[in-house]
Amino acid sequence: MTQNLVITALGSNSPGIVHKLIGHVSNCGCNIVDSKLAIFGNEFTLIMLLSGEWNAMIQLESSLPLKSQELDLITMMKRTERHEPISYDHTIEVEITIPDATGIIEKFTLFFTNNNLNLAGLRSEIIVDAGSPDILKANFTLNTTFDCDLAILESELSGLCTILHADYQFMVDNKVLTA
Repeated sequence: MTQNLVITALGSNSPGIVHKLIGHVSNCGCNIVDSKLAIFGNEFTLIMLLSGEWNAMIQLESSLPLKSQELDLITMMKRTERHEPISYDHTIEVEITIPDATGIIEKFTLFFTNNNLNLAGLRSEIIVDAGSPDILKANFTLNTTFDCDLAILESELSGLCTILHADYQFMVDNKVLTA
């Protein structure tokens, strides 16, 4: 029976480090079902959903801690079920541009949570321009069903952005509704 495992790895970014980790996963007999990689400063993080037979998972779970030490990585593992995508009726993309301050992302994630939106993606970065305040640019990907009133949602988001002095773009199913 096929087993599933999520692995998160964090370490210094260097040529070949990801290849060495993925090679170890493959050598244990596991298949990469899904993965995401990001670079933060000089560090990389890699998240993978793996599948494999029971013996392959046991081999990986028992050998990964030693391999992680060898590669100078911090790793975590958790058994899981294979992800079955939920069918949502709408995908909403919200892009926020705002002067940077602590807690801004939290304010928006709370807003989305309070509106029963499923946060499916988040990307943020600080744009530094000499002589100007730092600007936070955040992109949120959200999923919702037909019972969500998109006009009310956009109006409430507009109100939050006005209070926070943020510019925003609101797109539903790849169509810009307002900016």
